[in-house]
This record gives sequence, C-alpha cells and structure tokens, in this order.
Amino acid sequence: GRRLDRNAHVRMEMAPLAPAAYEQVGHDCPEGPAVVLDLVDRFVISKPPNWQCDDVHTARRGFCSLSTYMAGQLPRRRWSIFDDPRVRRGYLHRLDVPSSGLLLAARDYLAFYDLQLQMHTGCIQREYVVVCHGWMPATRIEVDAPIFARAQLTSEVSSRGKPSLTRFKVLAHALRNGTACSLLLVQIATGRNHQIRLHSAHIGVPLVFDTRYLAKPTVREDTAWSPRNFLHRYRLGFLDDAGSRREATAALPSDLVSAMLELQPRDTASAEALRRWAAGQGVKAWDAYNLSGRQWH
Repeated sequence: GRRLDRNAHVRMEMAPLAPAAYEQVGHDCPEGPAVVLDLVDRFVISKPPNWQCDDVHTARRGFCSLSTYMAGQLPRRRWSIFDDPRVRRGYLHRLDVPSSGLLLAARDYLAFYDLQLQMHTGCIQREYVVVCHGWMPATRIEVDAPIFARAQLTSEVSSRGKPSLTRFKVLAHALRNGTACSLLLVQIATGRNHQIRLHSAHIGVPLVFDTRYLAKPTVREDTAWSPRNFLHRYRLGFLDDAGSRREATAALPSDLVSAMLELQPRDTASAEALRRWAAGQGVKAWDAYNLSGRQWH
C-alpha cells in the first residue's frame, strides 16, 4: 500500500453535481451522494437510490455512476486509487442500484488493504433496515445458508455456494391493505451478492418491491406504495488508521419514510418502532436494541 501511495492527504468537500455532469454519470439523478464521515485516509459516503457502484466491468448504461462522480470530485492524478478497478476504485463493498445507504471507501492503497483486512476478520459492522412481506417470527435470529452467484446478476441458495450468514431482529409487525409486513434490522457477517434479499426470500419473507426474488403480481402491488426495494444500509462501524472505533449512520431517506407511513402497526411496540424510524430516531447500533422485549436500551 505505501509503495502505491504518493500523495498528501487532504479532506474533501462534495461539490453539487453540475447540470453537465449528469450526462457523464448517467440519467435521472435527482440527488447526489454526500460524505457522512471524512477521515484522513478513508471516508463514508451516502449513496442515493439509482446510483451504481460501478467499475469498468460492471458499469451499465442508464444508471448514475458513483465512480465517475467521485473521479470528478477527487482528481485521478492525485488520488490514483479511484481510477484503479483492481481495488474496486477504493470501495470496500457495494449496494444494489435501487438500494440506498452508506458505503465505505479508502482514499489510498494502504487504507484500502487495512479496511479489506478488517472486512475479512469481521471488524466492519454493516447494518440495514428493511421491510419484508409477512410477519417474521421474533424468534428468527439468523439465516446460515450458502449463496451461489449465478449469471445475469442473480444468486441462489445452493450447496455449491459460499458460506453466508445474515442476522435479523424484528422491530415491528404491520399491515398494508390487509397484507402483513415486518420492519427488520439486518446485520450481515458475509457480503454475498444479493445476500439480504436472497436470504429473506429463502425463509419466506421477501423484501418489499424486490423485482428479482418476489412474485411479479406482488411486485405490481408494491408499486402502489413503495418506490423501490425497501432496503437501506443505515450504519457502518469500522476502525480508523489509529485503531479507534468509528461509526457512521444515515436515517431513512424520504422516499422510504413515505412508504413506511403507509403501514398500520399491529401492536403498541410496532407503532413505536415505526414512529421512531419515520422520525429519524431509530438509527441505533445493533446491540442497542433488545430483541426479546422490542425496546430500546
């Protein structure tokens, strides 16, 4: 990493996306990314929906390009890592195009390999809030099922796959026009393609508006109240270059808050959970929520 890093560290400020830049990053990009936590050699960025975390191998036409946008914010001759697809242009992980939430990125190679080590040793915490179909039992804690990545950007649970572990906490049970839904916290111990979406569907509670793992008639019904798949990465925890624990959080974006307001709570605890998340007060660390009593510590 040190041999590849030749530039001084500076902090950055994300400039608004100029009108001409939309032609470069893609189409229909009503809002741009925002830096949530900016450290000397690593940062956390909030990805809006319909932005693609692309590289030269995965870029698809018609979506806003986060890599292209970042290359414009951080000149390549100073920050060469953002022009290097061998290290995913500095990004430690990705989010599906329709999804929103936090992404961790390195500003230089030394930070990238440090964060990659943290990823492989379980030091990076990735936590999500989702709404799924059905009332997930509060006793459901985790899904441990191998995931095999197939062609055409889909995955399946298969013995041929890689070990994959997803943890769940039930926050609320609700109804929408008589259809059962659950508000869940999700934490992943591995980062497979479509892991949360696939594991949820595998146990019979697919995510709302999931166009890949949900029956088409249900997807059509979901379009009446949810603008996209209801999945948001709301918290990241990791270590900085000094070994100190850092965290970044992001409340639900307005489009998902509007969808959540369509839900009718099943009980008092569910009503409180829905209210807190809609008001931006539900952004707590995984361990700050007591599963058994569905109460905040």
